[in-house]
Amino acid sequence: MALIEELLDTPDGHEVVAAAIGNLLTVEIANQQVLAVDAGLNPEAFKADVYLSRMKPFDTRLEDNDLTPIINVWFESANYEKHGSTVRANRADGTFNIDIYGFGQSKRNASSGGQTVGDKQAKQEVDRWLGLTRRIIMSAQYTYLGSQRANSGNDPNISNQFCYGRWVESITTFQPELETRAAITCVGARLALGVHYLIDSPQLVGDVFEIFSSSVFREEDGRLLIAVDTDVSGSP
Repeated sequence: MALIEELLDTPDGHEVVAAAIGNLLTVEIANQQVLAVDAGLNPEAFKADVYLSRMKPFDTRLEDNDLTPIINVWFESANYEKHGSTVRANRADGTFNIDIYGFGQSKRNASSGGQTVGDKQAKQEVDRWLGLTRRIIMSAQYTYLGSQRANSGNDPNISNQFCYGRWVESITTFQPELETRAAITCVGARLALGVHYLIDSPQLVGDVFEIFSSSVFREEDGRLLIAVDTDVSGSP
């Protein structure tokens, strides 16, 4: 039985893509704040918190009155190509969700004597940030999500291309529940981004053990365990 001889400690393809999306959004949002200052506008209007792979990124909003929009990037699914010259050079089409949360707070308007409606404010914020996010992701600079495109000679020394294309698959809106903060309204929007990206697997051939046996079994809590018997008496 041949074993893999390299430590599999590098991120898989979907992890690389998700991190790239989160990183470029973080950098570009910070850049938008700088551009806002240069234009004489309030940079706070272009501030958003970016998260990677959170299930409830808005939980901190239950503890304070911070209405800063939230953007959360996470991998949903992928279909793998069933062809290719080698396993290592295979590719996949994946869906990466970019969830945007806008917040609003209902309060009395001191100047007019009326009421500022929180749900309207939240909807306006999520719509605005949905547009900003889409334009950033679909800009020409990020056709390959920041990865360097391979040249015509396919020189591996100058290419780190992991993305081969991206497109918006769909946009939907939803309303998360903030049960403990009735005064704060949250409206969400999901931009589903399709990405054609690289996946790889180790192709190194390991040494063959003369005696090697193993068995995998499941604990009561579902954890998988492995028992291994090997004869290493002939090893140096």
